[in-house]
Amino acid sequence: AKLNSDDFCLIEAGAGEGRLAQDILSLHPFHYLAIERSLARRKQLEKIQKQWPSFEIYSDFGKLEGKSLHGILFGNELIDAFPVHRVRSNRGQLQELFVSEDLPAHPRFIWGTPSTPKLAAYFERLSISLPDDYETEVNLAMPDWLAEAAAVLEKGLVVLVDYGRPAYDYYAPERTRGTLRAFSKHKM
Repeated sequence: AKLNSDDFCLIEAGAGEGRLAQDILSLHPFHYLAIERSLARRKQLEKIQKQWPSFEIYSDFGKLEGKSLHGILFGNELIDAFPVHRVRSNRGQLQELFVSEDLPAHPRFIWGTPSTPKLAAYFERLSISLPDDYETEVNLAMPDWLAEAAAVLEKGLVVLVDYGRPAYDYYAPERTRGTLRAFSKHKM
């Protein structure tokens, strides 16, 4: 697809409130498809849709099935929004962290048998052996999501922009508690 051809489009996965979309559309009125799971954010995107007739909103990739799209599918800091499995090695056994069923009265975390054998397969595929008491997180959803994202394009590119680390750094010996962080009111 050529940048200025009639069938070229931009597809933003995780469009949020549409700030990036507005910036891009103010430079050129591309055919722009926003993918956003959040109903509240899709409502906000409707304001952009009123301003730009070439702007479309979808809740998921399934809604684009059969459209034969040509263009660029992209996401900005989307990967961090994926769910992860929190795991650790305990006496050579992989365990997964769960929230107790006593919620909301007495929330607590408990370690147990992994919810899926895909967790062990993930580390085997990467040839990573976690030392005892080493905690980390695993994103098992990404490969399926990426296949689904790529399938909406007949011709084009998938570009995901995010911070990342190579496996040797991500699983470095000093990173014994993983990389998950939570923020509230801009404080960790």
